[in-house]
Amino acid sequence: MTHPNRAQNDPGYPFLWEFISTLDEPWRYNAIFNMLDWPGVTPFNIVLDFAERFNELMGGRDVGKRSCTVDNNPVTQSRYATESFQNLFPNRQLKLFDNLDDAFLWATHQT
Repeated sequence: MTHPNRAQNDPGYPFLWEFISTLDEPWRYNAIFNMLDWPGVTPFNIVLDFAERFNELMGGRDVGKRSCTVDNNPVTQSRYATESFQNLFPNRQLKLFDNLDDAFLWATHQT
């Protein structure tokens, strides 16, 4: 699946939507987005598009679920620090991690 606004250098974007579309009731799940191997920064228009589509799909049924990103990129870190970024996903708890172990523990409510 492709989207007209996706960055041409963003190979994970269509795969992500293909995966989400296979889930029955995707709003029941917490999410971990591992960006450690991604060499660049996702353009903000892609983030906005993802947030819009994600929230539409969730339909408000994901209140209290957790989503985290694993990344050590300074741009991602600065985005997470803003209230406007947090407001893109109003029903979810968001957190940024620099390693998968801590992200997994948080996403599975072990911390």
